[in-house]
Amino acid sequence: MAVLALSAMPLNSVFAADSPALPAGTPNSYNATDNTDKVKDNSGISDFGVGFKPGVLTLDQVPNFDFGIHSLGEAGTIDLPPAVGVKTATGFKAFPMLGDASTSANASGSRSLIVTDQTGSTSGWNVSVKVSEALTRTFNVAADGTATSASGAEVVPLTSALLAFNVVGSSDNKNSNSGSAYMGTYANGAFTPYAGDEAYSPNLIVGEGVIANPGIQTAVTLDAGVAGDAQTLLKVPGKTQTVSPGSYQLDFTKANSALLYVAPSKQQQGIFKGELTWTLQQNPVN
Repeated sequence: MAVLALSAMPLNSVFAADSPALPAGTPNSYNATDNTDKVKDNSGISDFGVGFKPGVLTLDQVPNFDFGIHSLGEAGTIDLPPAVGVKTATGFKAFPMLGDASTSANASGSRSLIVTDQTGSTSGWNVSVKVSEALTRTFNVAADGTATSASGAEVVPLTSALLAFNVVGSSDNKNSNSGSAYMGTYANGAFTPYAGDEAYSPNLIVGEGVIANPGIQTAVTLDAGVAGDAQTLLKVPGKTQTVSPGSYQLDFTKANSALLYVAPSKQQQGIFKGELTWTLQQNPVN
């Protein structure tokens, strides 16, 4: 039996820091200091208020993709394994993406891309992804499953491999414009979606793909066998209105949310590992 595997290691990960203390001189949300003169004839008036300050735009979390172990010629299209929190036969963890599930780096154990926007800006932003290191053999695997480190001429790329990011959605649901993308809050490595309609942002766009099969939209396809150019996967165009503040999650929990295709005639024995680079950029001010 021979094998095929891919993992995208977390890169460019930034965690939003806790809000710093307000600087000296920042006013309260209202300026009244004494309400004694507002109480008269057993009736009183008090003030109340609230304030919000802008923050930063951060890339909080990026996903690993481990497509597991397969026999040569078994299949061309390979779905993601649905298991959570288990180390797969390749030795790479499909879940969680950053650290262990017990750590604050990713307490939720979800397989997600997460961006937090607290800028209050109208410019919008985009996240692009590229193959920065091609799928390359790191181990040889014998028929009995024994793995040995590859070296020298054995370390070769896996050609004719395509990595496709898919978004589950359809025209009859309110999330069709953004696929499996939601808004919410991100804290201590965990994403919590907003309740109800607030979880869906009409301005959030996933890729530029077309519906390939009922309910599945191919957003971006990358050649996994070579390092290549970046493609935009997630974006908020911005324009004239303020981008809704909060955290944005593109969920890759479903097995068909990412697919790896390697034609059976091009498959080779071995364990192959690659790396993806995810880049968050704020759009130019309009």
